[in-house]
Amino acid sequence: MFSRSTLTIIFSSALVAILAVLQVTRDVIPVSIISAGLYVGNTLFHEIGHSIFSWLFGMPSLPAIFTLFGADQAGGVTLMWDRQIILQILVLAGLGYLCYRLRSTYSPFYKYALGFTIFIAILAISGYHQLIINYMGHGSSIMIGGFFLFRAWVNIQARHTFERWLNGLFGVFLIFHNLMFSYRLIFDPVRRWDYSRNVSSIGHHDFVKIAKELNMMDVQIVAWFTLFLSIATFVIASICAKSYLSRAK
Repeated sequence: MFSRSTLTIIFSSALVAILAVLQVTRDVIPVSIISAGLYVGNTLFHEIGHSIFSWLFGMPSLPAIFTLFGADQAGGVTLMWDRQIILQILVLAGLGYLCYRLRSTYSPFYKYALGFTIFIAILAISGYHQLIINYMGHGSSIMIGGFFLFRAWVNIQARHTFERWLNGLFGVFLIFHNLMFSYRLIFDPVRRWDYSRNVSSIGHHDFVKIAKELNMMDVQIVAWFTLFLSIATFVIASICAKSYLSRAK
């Protein structure tokens, strides 16, 4: 079981994170100050996620955010260039070499690296790579949130209690923000209509692009998937933390 101090850190940081997401509280000082910083971080991780996966699929890219300046209603954008076959081959070769090195050192991460490499290779060949690039803005943000939450649960390399609390704050915020974002798209038709409109400078939003890739008429299915992914990430991070602490005893 988790200690009382751990539960206090997690629940207090989660409370602040939830207040920073909810519309009725996020604009109230001092929550608004915390919320502004967290939203910038979320946008940064979102765009970095797009950029990383575009590079993995042979498309040079550069992440950029406008949140700090309020210059664009999209909040951020990732500049992408045409796919380069040479770059794609180099990426797959690099992933293959990483798997080889991990296997030669009997690393426990070998199987995960191999699975990821096969995943990237299949999508690169199948032509569905753009689908993953479009989704891994939100997807990366959620997974990074799970990583921060895991760190908060198990207290990995936190130099003091406040750093551990910040891990919990950022972890819960990234997960809960994407959960509520998806919830509003599912149950608020006005929000869904506004999101589905064309945005100046970037075209359509991520979920709209994904829905079109999958020949869907609406973004709700993508939003439902993201909502369940957010819940699953929170649960899995907590279960993994409990398992990690049990083995460490």
